[in-house]
Amino acid sequence: MSSGNASHFTVICQNPHTPYRMHCTSVRCGVVGAALCYRGLKMPYSDMVKAIIIFATGIITGVIPRIIYDWWNRPEVFINGIDDAGQYHSIFVENKGRSTAINCEAMLTLSTINLDDIIDTKEVTLTTNFFREIKDMNLSWARMANGKSCSIAIYPGARQLLNFYKIEKPDLEIKIASEKGWIPSRVVLKSHREYEGEIKIFAENVKHRTSTRLCG
Repeated sequence: MSSGNASHFTVICQNPHTPYRMHCTSVRCGVVGAALCYRGLKMPYSDMVKAIIIFATGIITGVIPRIIYDWWNRPEVFINGIDDAGQYHSIFVENKGRSTAINCEAMLTLSTINLDDIIDTKEVTLTTNFFREIKDMNLSWARMANGKSCSIAIYPGARQLLNFYKIEKPDLEIKIASEKGWIPSRVVLKSHREYEGEIKIFAENVKHRTSTRLCG
């Protein structure tokens, strides 16, 4: 029975000793009005109130505790610092919640890139001849070395490293990671100016994304 549109159904008791007819009508918002007749007499008002109280009690004792439990045990994912040791610059993503964050993905947006910033090289997905806007493009997790998946589980109290960029010498070129890691990389940028963007973290069981603004 759909709760979006009005619908009707009738149930007839087959017991010859206690015949009754129940007629129910559902209306929008899931509100159900019911009239129950015993041998042509309406249900007493007190019985109807009892039925409503029982129904409401079932909702309160069955649904609300589950909502509270899910909220209390939810995962909470945060971007928590940068590991910039050496030429590699990675981002720590930590789960401070009480349950595992499932299928976490990181997406990068660089909002100020133009063709003059790009260095054409091998083993990249974006070049001056094949360029697309860098918007919500996946990054890779450091532990996923084979590049087969861009999602990962982060357990409660644990943190994972997210590949971001590395500095290539001697010209200090900035190599941005892709969803497959460093080979291929997403793009190689000149280090002649600052770049602005955003990294967003999504998870299957996290309702609100975590994000951080970037300024190179």
